Amino acid sequence: MRFLILCKTDQASYAGDAPHSGRGAALVRLLASLREAGVLRLAGELLPASSGARLVFDGREWSTHPGPFGAPDELVAAFALVDVRDRDEALTWAARWPAADGQEVEVREAGCSAGCVGFEVATGAPQDGRQRYMVLLKSDHEQELDVHPPPGIIAAMMRHNEEGARAGIVLAGEGLQPSSKGSRLRFAGGRHSLFDGPFTETKELVAGFWLIEAASLDAACDWARNYPYPRRGRVDVEVRTLAGAQA
Repeated sequence: MRFLILCKTDQASYAGDAPHSGRGAALVRLLASLREAGVLRLAGELLPASSGARLVFDGREWSTHPGPFGAPDELVAAFALVDVRDRDEALTWAARWPAADGQEVEVREAGCSAGCVGFEVATGAPQDGRQRYMVLLKSDHEQELDVHPPPGIIAAMMRHNEEGARAGIVLAGEGLQPSSKGSRLRFAGGRHSLFDGPFTETKELVAGFWLIEAASLDAACDWARNYPYPRRGRVDVEVRTLAGAQA
């Protein structure tokens, strides 16, 4: 089974402060362990929201909101996409995340039940002059109810993914199951508490993601605006800049 582990932002990373060196080294060790176990598909850290943008489609037109935006607990600081036996194994790995006190790590089952297939393109370093971005589609009420979009929309999404991959723009993409199939770990004092979904605040939830390469944040936002999203009304998307290398 495939799961996306999402480490939520804490106050320090939201403000753009450098991560605690001990936690940074611990994260490097954790990702190395995931690779050695053969379960890691992708991983990366995101720069603060001040280096990204939030895009909102109101059913008629897009508006752009430069970062910073949102509250820390709504935002993602780092991620790892893993292939494991079951949810318990995903939670075991997530429990090893070097989180700060009060920080949350969310574990979400991957896969689009409507039939949109996740994908990864083998990558090395970014192309010259390009930066990598994570495009995060925020969830909504219909996503949480697992309402399927029309088949034509799914086909359009698949075509767009394939065209982007051939053009060297889209490196990976994956949908997520509703939060009723997910869990959260909240860390404090070196321990964690487990909370099973569903989670009520959809503005904090992610419905899917794409990893793309673009020449600039503006170019990444242009790609995001032109994607055929599976929504009839409002669409909320975050475009976040990746820091460092990913698996």
